[in-house]
Amino acid sequence: YKTVKISGRVWMAENIAFKTEQGCWAFNHDEDKVEQYGYFYNWESAKNVLPTGWRLPTKEDFESLLKIGGNSEKKAYKALTENGHSGFNALANGSCDDGGIFITEYSDANFWSSTMASDGYIYYLQLNYEEKATLNQINKRNIAFSVRGVLNDN
Repeated sequence: YKTVKISGRVWMAENIAFKTEQGCWAFNHDEDKVEQYGYFYNWESAKNVLPTGWRLPTKEDFESLLKIGGNSEKKAYKALTENGHSGFNALANGSCDDGGIFITEYSDANFWSSTMASDGYIYYLQLNYEEKATLNQINKRNIAFSVRGVLNDN
């Protein structure tokens, strides 16, 4: 996987493309798109797809990543999306529900974190069509988002 260093952390600069037996979908069910977009994973699968030495980002990792825009969601969006100056190169590939229905393709990119909020919601990074990069929460563990890894700090 390509990597990039942002805010002192080494990030994958492309989406994970490891096929699991369950909880994993190719973009619009087209295996030819996996090289470009990676796979989409539900949260349970996302926690187990990273290679040795890598981990699912925490809420704090994403907060650090968003600092690339200062206090501007738009600047962070521009830095983190395709051809942005950070090298993160997020693509607007949308998300997928647990029935395999793709939604918001070409309008946003969503990435799982490993952090669960106290109310059971899970944090995720969203880069959306309004040109905003935000940290959000969702309670649907079966929705499928992309995964980017952060190198372990060992």
